[in-house]
Amino acid sequence: MNDTKKSKRTPWNKGLKTGPMTPEQRLKHSLARMGKGTGPRPHQWVTGPDPHRHRQYRAYKLLQVRCRHRRELWELTFPEFESLWTVDTWLRRGLQPEQLVLSRREPGLPWRLDNLHVVTCRQNQADHHEHKRRWGVPREYRFLGDEVALGHIPEERLRQARDRINKSKNKEAQ
Repeated sequence: MNDTKKSKRTPWNKGLKTGPMTPEQRLKHSLARMGKGTGPRPHQWVTGPDPHRHRQYRAYKLLQVRCRHRRELWELTFPEFESLWTVDTWLRRGLQPEQLVLSRREPGLPWRLDNLHVVTCRQNQADHHEHKRRWGVPREYRFLGDEVALGHIPEERLRQARDRINKSKNKEAQ
């Protein structure tokens, strides 16, 4: 036998070199893939097959990721997150001025149940500016936990801000 004879097998990437599919070919491939593990899998969702709870869980996870990115402390669980939103408030959620958002009462404290409330976007923005004014922080600064994203805040200002937070914690505890 001659071992130098070439194999008659087609290369693995032969299909990648074909031209664009016709609509009939697309339909044929789509029908062939149907029911083969593509698309939504409610039986595998953490929240079960309920689409409403699934959307809430997705919003919870997105908020958690954003907070980690901003280096804010996160102590909120999904059942606590769910308890903050009634069906009515969930449907009014959004980013327009009269729509609702989840906000922290005191921005220096972690995201946990006793520090959160549902407010309108307009009120949330007003609260944000009030906190910055109360802390004596210039508008261009944005806090990331104990770090500052832009510029530098003198240690004395940061110490005063931390003292205010500790005083407010003590008042809440009493």
